[in-house]
Amino acid sequence: MAHHSKELKQKLINDMSPPNSLTTPELSAKYGVPKQTIYSWRKAALAQGMLVSKQVNSCQWSNETKLAAIIETSIMTQAEKAEYCRKKGLYLEQLAQWKVACLSGFNTTPQVDKQQKSDLVSKDKQIKLLEKDLHRKNQALAESAALMVLSKKYRHHLLDEED
Repeated sequence: MAHHSKELKQKLINDMSPPNSLTTPELSAKYGVPKQTIYSWRKAALAQGMLVSKQVNSCQWSNETKLAAIIETSIMTQAEKAEYCRKKGLYLEQLAQWKVACLSGFNTTPQVDKQQKSDLVSKDKQIKLLEKDLHRKNQALAESAALMVLSKKYRHHLLDEED
């Protein structure tokens, strides 16, 4: 098993982070590191809260990654945030939108959650009824198709006997 230097690992992680956002096959070809090793390094970097992403488009980042960016930039000055955004391939407006979306998620009340839960329960019941009805109709359709086939065979058999 080959051991890779910490410098190479850090360089790879930087290249898989925005704005470069190189894909695993590109990184493997560029540095000669096996793809599985790169995948494990990416997973470890994500677990440490680093913003490594295989997607070039920051709109496709996971919610966890967006939250990590919000937390990371929360104590920064405006100039530091701007530098951070340039480095990660983001816009300041995106960070602001993500922060608002995150905070609005915290503002839900338990009463709304109860209403949503009761709606889900009623929808689940309706789905089960519809599935049961669909199953019944599928069985009836299969039975009628079988009867049609049998009647055709019977008619064909009768015609053969008459000849």
